[in-house]
Amino acid sequence: MKRASFLLAIVVLACFSGCASATTRVTRFHQLPPRGDGRTFVIAPLENRSQIEMAGYTARIAAYLEKYGWRQVQRADADCLIGYGFGVTDGKRGDSSVPIFGQTGGGATYHSGSFNSYGPSGTNYGTVSGTSYTPPTFGVVGSIPVSRTLYTRWLIIMAKDKKSKELFEMRCTSTGTVSEISEVLPVMIDSAFADFPGVSGKTKSYERAF
Repeated sequence: MKRASFLLAIVVLACFSGCASATTRVTRFHQLPPRGDGRTFVIAPLENRSQIEMAGYTARIAAYLEKYGWRQVQRADADCLIGYGFGVTDGKRGDSSVPIFGQTGGGATYHSGSFNSYGPSGTNYGTVSGTSYTPPTFGVVGSIPVSRTLYTRWLIIMAKDKKSKELFEMRCTSTGTVSEISEVLPVMIDSAFADFPGVSGKTKSYERAF
């Protein structure tokens, strides 16, 4: 049973490592109506990275703004200038535990015993044995300590009008074992625009698989 529990714990660890998700905390500040009014925008990334990589992030942000009701253009006199930046902090070691699942009860039980009886011919002796079965039950039977390095990923998206008046600012953070921002940033952008524009000054958490 101990061996089976250990093997099941290994399976749980494998599942955790193969099914990654990111919980992103999003804080928004804005003075926007629930629906965009068709104003134009241009996006200017603040990061000096591969143009191919940045083009994917820019297109993702633009798609959400167009869904909101704005129009992307490629000219300097656009109504709004959208800027965004992102990064990852240095990793910090953290301790946690992974549960061990195993059988907690039930299954087959062996029974044995003896008996005697009295009759005209004297005393008779005998033995009896058998097996009874009840449905097994399963649950947490222990835990395995795990030490991990955790990274905090951050994303900021902001917009200003032609007079440099701020229209909105979104601050997003997520913490996990993935240090490569390119793996997590797409789902952070998705979280940033969930329920956009949202309630100004409020922080919400969104969990998405990547």
